[in-house]
Parts: sequence; C-alpha cells; structure tokens
Amino acid sequence: MSTVATTHKDHRQAGVLTPRFERPGPARSLLIVWVILMAAVSLALALL
Repeated sequence: MSTVATTHKDHRQAGVLTPRFERPGPARSLLIVWVILMAAVSLALALL
C-alpha cells in the first residue's frame, strides 16, 4: 500500500511540477545560449 501511495504522490508531483518548469524553460535555454556565446567569444579573444 505504501508503494502505491508513493507512486500516486510522484505522479501528482510530476503533474504539478511540469507546468512550473515549462514557464522558465525559454529563459533557462536563453541563459545557456548566452553562457555558451560568452565562452565562445572569450575563447576567440584568447586565440586572437
């Protein structure tokens, strides 16, 4: 019974968390792109 309760809780948590994570998704991807861009620029400046 406890395993069933935990699985139900996990499913509920997943349902609650997915929309919350979808909202900052674009912002997070933009931040990752910005970090990669800055790393590429710094690498290019170091090579020049």
